[in-house]
Amino acid sequence: MNENITLEYDAFLRSIKQNMDVPHSFLLGAGASVTSDIQSAIDCIWEWKQSIFLSQNQNASDYYKNIKNESVRNSIQDWLDSQGIYPALNSDEEYSFYTEKVYPIADDRRKYFQRLIKGKEPYVGYKLLAVFAKHDFVKATWTTNFDGLFERAAHKANVTPIVITLDNANQIFRNQSKNEVLSIALHGDYKFTSLKNTEKELDTQNEIFLTTLQRYQTDKNLIVIGYSGRDKSLMQAIKQAFSSEGSGRLYWCGFGHEINDDVLNLINDIRKTEREAFFVPTDGFDKTMMHLANTCYADNDEVLSEIKEALASTKTKQIDTTIFSINNFKTGKYLK
Repeated sequence: MNENITLEYDAFLRSIKQNMDVPHSFLLGAGASVTSDIQSAIDCIWEWKQSIFLSQNQNASDYYKNIKNESVRNSIQDWLDSQGIYPALNSDEEYSFYTEKVYPIADDRRKYFQRLIKGKEPYVGYKLLAVFAKHDFVKATWTTNFDGLFERAAHKANVTPIVITLDNANQIFRNQSKNEVLSIALHGDYKFTSLKNTEKELDTQNEIFLTTLQRYQTDKNLIVIGYSGRDKSLMQAIKQAFSSEGSGRLYWCGFGHEINDDVLNLINDIRKTEREAFFVPTDGFDKTMMHLANTCYADNDEVLSEIKEALASTKTKQIDTTIFSINNFKTGKYLK
């Protein structure tokens, strides 16, 4: 990895604190919602594979109903491979292929995602993001998710989210009042009619979103977290947004130190235009948000009380981590 590309985690926290006077926006992927009990894209793919297998093997035993079991997954994958028509295991095509194969009718896909998020509540990271929005540090969130978790967290923090989807994209041009935050669902929202799941749908981005992303990030920093970068059209949109002249910088927060080729190429391409872009190794969305809150508002008792309230109202759970760990910033005074 090019060492100049990596901004170490503690330096990232200091950089954000130094730029609290600059509005920021977040781009959130599926990784931000895992601790809110939203099924990951990988789990969705395996559920779809299982559905295909069982519907074509009506006499299959109950053994195949436990899709979490590794041997069950291996057996189903062997069957898929033997058919000669399905994508290779772990290929980039799996998500879009299987979602359309299992549910060729668009409204069925919408209902599937509606079922996934029913009754789910935003976890720590989303609650803290809403606190940041309340105090004008965050003015917009972009997301590839369908779950509406930030929208729910914002309402509970007395912040008004302006929800913009594929069905009302022109609303992105409205005047933004104080105590409002833009919440842009790049792939649609299950509550509305348009969702983007299939290869054809994911291969393009709404032109209004493209134009606005480029304009919006001219003077605002963008923090990407929980997103792997597999959507080619969105990666191209980010590249375009940071290829024109401007002062806004990109912080790409990865899960651990590993950086994939798509992200590496994006950062290198942005830097060729003399815009600033960094890869930041993190321990995940929730821990990053907690450390940002601790760092940025350490001297602000009013905001600290809101942060403590958000954390106290959250049911404690184990947050999965990588081998990367943070020892420099203590959150013990918030978490008991």
